[in-house]
Amino acid sequence: MYLSTSEQRCAAPAADYIEEPQLKGTECESAPSAPSDNDATVYLDAPETCDGQDNNCSGSADDAINASTWYRDVDGDNYGNESVVLVRCAQPAGYVATGRDCNDTAANVNPGRSELCEPGSAQVDNDCDGDANDVDPSVDVSMGGAPLWYGDGDRDGHPGSTFQLRWCTNPTDLNDASGRPVVRGAYLSGPPDDCNDSSSGAFVVETWYEDVDNNGCGNPNRSVQSCGRPGCAISYVRTSGAGCL
Repeated sequence: MYLSTSEQRCAAPAADYIEEPQLKGTECESAPSAPSDNDATVYLDAPETCDGQDNNCSGSADDAINASTWYRDVDGDNYGNESVVLVRCAQPAGYVATGRDCNDTAANVNPGRSELCEPGSAQVDNDCDGDANDVDPSVDVSMGGAPLWYGDGDRDGHPGSTFQLRWCTNPTDLNDASGRPVVRGAYLSGPPDDCNDSSSGAFVVETWYEDVDNNGCGNPNRSVQSCGRPGCAISYVRTSGAGCL
C-alpha cells in the first residue's frame, strides 16, 4: 500500500485495501516510474534483487542481495584491484568481474601472465603468485627464461655439478625483503668445472708423481691422475723430471 493512498474507515472500503495490522511494510513511490500497487515485490524492507526496481524503498536499486562485486581495473588488463570494489547489479565503467591484480598500474602484471625474468636485478612478479622467479624451465633464457646456476660448495670460484638452481639473478646467500634467508650458499653461472667441490684446494684433475724420498721431486715413471693431492701413505708432488730419478 502506498502511504499516499491510505484511508481511515470503519470497514475496508474496497477489496484492494487491507487493515494496518496486516501491512508487511509501506510501499514506496519511486519517481519517475512509481511501481504498481499490485507489485508484491516492492515495499519497505523488501528483499532487494537485481530486477531494475527499488524493491526495498532505499532509494537505490543496487543494494541487492544478488548484486555482483566489481573490481577497479585502472590498467585495462581485465584484472582488478581487490582493494577498490563496487557492489552493483550492472557492471560499472572501469570495473571488471575478476580481481587478484597485484599491480593495477601495469597491464603486463596480472594472474593471466606468464612469469618471465626481467633484465637487471629488479624482478617483477608477473603472474601475481608471490614468486618472481617461478619461470617455466622450458623458456629459453633469451626469451626471459631463468638461467641455471651451479653451487660452489667450497667457495673457491669454481662451481660443481651437485647443486643447481634456476633463478633470474645470482641467488648467492639470498635473503627476502625482511631479511629472512631464501637461498644459502654460493652460486656461479657455470658451467661446472670443479672436480671436488668440497675442497677449496682442488678443482681440476692433475698429474701427481710419487715422491718416496720426500725430496719434492717426483718419479716421472710413477704417476696418477687425481683431483687434489692423492693418498696419504705415499707422498705425491706435482714436480717431476729426469733428474728426479
